[in-house]
Amino acid sequence: MNKVENMSLNYKVICITGTPGVGKTTIATMLYEKLLKNGYKSKIFSINEIAINHDLILKYDEEKDFKIVDIERLDKKFSGLIHDEENNKNDPNSKNNLYKNKNNLNNDNLKPNSENNNKKLIAIVDGHLSHLCSRCDKIIVLRVNPDILKKRLSKRNYSTIKINDNLESEALAICSYEANEIHGNKVNEVDTSNLTAYQVLQICMDIIQDETYLPIGKIDFMDYFLKK
Repeated sequence: MNKVENMSLNYKVICITGTPGVGKTTIATMLYEKLLKNGYKSKIFSINEIAINHDLILKYDEEKDFKIVDIERLDKKFSGLIHDEENNKNDPNSKNNLYKNKNNLNNDNLKPNSENNNKKLIAIVDGHLSHLCSRCDKIIVLRVNPDILKKRLSKRNYSTIKINDNLESEALAICSYEANEIHGNKVNEVDTSNLTAYQVLQICMDIIQDETYLPIGKIDFMDYFLKK
């Protein structure tokens, strides 16, 4: 093992998941920018882009208008991408060297083999499949009232079938259930229905910094089925 490998550090991986339309990409991007401003060395990944760019789509369901992804290969690919970042960040000759100060941040305090350094390395993962990946240290499931979600999805020109599928998934808390089955108490659940994006951002920052824990099970949108 060479010196670069010996100096490898570990990312804290934060997965932002939830039904399409809950605000994952908005919050993930805001988190990424907030972390950079607060002195963290952060990376942001799109699970959807990884699946598309690495040919991990098994097939396309035309009726329901969604892509079926090879989850096992997606998990391996994402874990590999994180591993590559962790083992290349200290190599001054690497084009992926994360010590390069591309955002005018002072990274002089980031020293190899430092516990403080590891705390400053955070990867944000955006996507409704992110919670199915094994390399997650914290999972934040964004939730929203199905009535609000319906309006958002309608603006995306989704088909009626696709809208209804997503509304039912949100009411049944499918992402929360799946995440809990895999990751247990690493999973947090945030009801964004009556919050601004900045309020959601602050809650997510508190979760990342271990200042709050919002376990699943307290958000209930099952009354959606009574309205149908």
